[in-house]
Amino acid sequence: MYRGSRGYADSPAFTLKYPPEGEQTGKLRVVVSGKLAKRATQRNLIKRRLKNIWQLVGAGQPPYIYVKKAALAMSFQQLKDELAKAIKRI
Repeated sequence: MYRGSRGYADSPAFTLKYPPEGEQTGKLRVVVSGKLAKRATQRNLIKRRLKNIWQLVGAGQPPYIYVKKAALAMSFQQLKDELAKAIKRI
């Protein structure tokens, strides 16, 4: 975690990190490493799914979402459940 962040939540599929109070991005940022998913189509699919899920269950300041390998095998509903749990933990 970088200095100055407001909080984070960790799950098997991803890590949520909120930016510092003064930094107002207003935009959800999803990070999928090239080492994690070699093909751009795989990386973009996960990004689109998480952005859509954030519109459904997210509220307030959007976090940075760092995706882990377990997320690649999850369905949309499983990702939605994991993100909802992670939001509640913060």
